Amino acid sequence: MPGLISLDHEIFFKINQVWISPFLDWLMPFVTDFHNTWWILLGACVIWLAFGKMRVVKIILGCALAIAISDNLNSKIIKPLAHRGRPQQELGVDQVRLLVPAHSGFSFGSSHAANAFASATMITMAEPFAALIVFPLALLIALSRVYVGVHFPIDVLGGGLIGIFCAVLADNIISFVRKLFRA
Repeated sequence: MPGLISLDHEIFFKINQVWISPFLDWLMPFVTDFHNTWWILLGACVIWLAFGKMRVVKIILGCALAIAISDNLNSKIIKPLAHRGRPQQELGVDQVRLLVPAHSGFSFGSSHAANAFASATMITMAEPFAALIVFPLALLIALSRVYVGVHFPIDVLGGGLIGIFCAVLADNIISFVRKLFRA
């Protein structure tokens, strides 16, 4: 385990302090703030509706259920169990380049990553072609959390896996409920 944590810290420093640029210093805080990026999801839904994709309602409901499951599972169960400090807590404020206000609470897993990958998975299960758009966006959101200094790489990896699991769970719940109402 110490070797894994050491590797996690090393990758964190590369993303947070070495692989940086003025453009990314602008882009990553923008991407990491859901208040800035929710319009992308809204725009995608409007486009789907405009092209007659009425399945967008199923996608929206599926994403809402997957996010509700992933956010609650991650925030209320996994984070308290993992009890991992955020980079500024574990490494010290002077060792972390924070591009957004410091976050409180636990770090593993990243709820942003969990929710982004839950949404990407639900959308892809309904519209497989969308994977080429939604998974890179989810990955960008996850990486932004490391870049801006509020999560370690393992936090976003774990969050992504949690999100994928929760999307599959949500899809199974939806299928089960649909079968109940068909019978």
